[in-house]
Amino acid sequence: MTIHLRYIDRATALAALEPFGLVERDPETGTAGFRVTAYLDGVRVDLMPLGGDGIHRRRVGTDFFEGPDGDRIEIPVMEPVPGYHVDLLWSGGEMPEFGDAVIVPATPTSTFVDGAVAAETSLRPMTVSRFQARAALREAGLLETIDAAVAAADPITQEAWASGGVFERTSPTIATLAGALGLGEQEIDALFARAAAISA
Repeated sequence: MTIHLRYIDRATALAALEPFGLVERDPETGTAGFRVTAYLDGVRVDLMPLGGDGIHRRRVGTDFFEGPDGDRIEIPVMEPVPGYHVDLLWSGGEMPEFGDAVIVPATPTSTFVDGAVAAETSLRPMTVSRFQARAALREAGLLETIDAAVAAADPITQEAWASGGVFERTSPTIATLAGALGLGEQEIDALFARAAAISA
C-alpha cells in the first residue's frame, strides 16, 4: 500500500526515516540521502519525495500570456504547501508506525507501478530542443530568471543546460531548475507544451 508522509523539512524526514533503513549515507562524506528502494526484513519498500523535491504545490490561480501567433497560453499559478512530503510503497508484511507524519491527501498525485516508483501522474514524457525551450521561456518572461538559476546551480546542471541539445520533461536538470524557480508540475507541462509547438 502507499503511505503518504509529511515532515517539517527534509532534514526532519531523513532523521525520522533513518531508523527504518530508508536512508543511506555517502561513505566518504557521510551525507544522508533517501534510499529509492530498500528491503526491510525481506519486504520491498520504494520511496519517493513528492515531485522529486518533496514539495507539494497547489493551484491558486491562472496566468495568461500571448504567444507569437496571438494564441492565449494558460499557465497555472502554484504555491507550495508547507512541509516536506514523502511517499512510500510498502509491498507486504507488517508496516511500522509513522505516527503523526502519516497524512491522507484528498487528491494523491504520486503513483507506484509494478512495485517501482512512477513519476507524478501529471508528467508526460516530452522532449524539446534547446531553441524551443529558450523560446518558450522568453515568451513567458522567464529566460533571464532561468539563466540566473543556472548560474547558481551545481556544475552538472550548468553543464547540462549549456551543452544539452534537447531537454526531456522528466530529466533531473529540469526538476532542479523548476524547483529553483518554484514552478509547479502543471506550469512545467504548459511550458513544454508551448515549446513543442514552436518551430525555428
